Amino acid sequence: MRRDIAHVVFLVIIATGTAAAQGGSAARDYTEQMTELAVGWQSDAVLTQIGAWMVYRDGTADLGSQGWFYTFYSPATKHWRLFQLGATGFVQRDVPSAPTDPIPEAFMDSKEAMASAIKAGYKPQEENLMLLGGYTAKRIPEGVYWIVGRAEQRTGPSSARGYFIDALTGKFVGRL
Repeated sequence: MRRDIAHVVFLVIIATGTAAAQGGSAARDYTEQMTELAVGWQSDAVLTQIGAWMVYRDGTADLGSQGWFYTFYSPATKHWRLFQLGATGFVQRDVPSAPTDPIPEAFMDSKEAMASAIKAGYKPQEENLMLLGGYTAKRIPEGVYWIVGRAEQRTGPSSARGYFIDALTGKFVGRL
């Protein structure tokens, strides 16, 4: 098991260099590697949230403290852990709360979600925020959404603001 985790970390480090050379990565680019690492943390870990605070207009983000983070939930331990690729390497830390429902495997990637938000009228900034997860809010039916908004808002799921894009269909659902 320890060797498998070391192998995944090695692959993540190689991928980090590749993404840095390309400029930015989409949210799906590291989902598989982060899931393998999360299962090493807790065998029942499920992906419940993906996000980045500084996403470019094309729906990609650099790696690092402002890049993509992946939050996993362990139903057995009732704990969450955030996994992220940073400029100095792989980072993981416990978080006090996050969504508990798993993100469906067929979720649309960040590039398509950004394009859907723009089509719905969102005017992207140089840096935007994107969060993916299950949400319930007034005027928005319960579901799994990409939230696309301004980076300076730094919103979390409980105070989400922006354009809600259905993560499975790409349809614009509403704004908060």
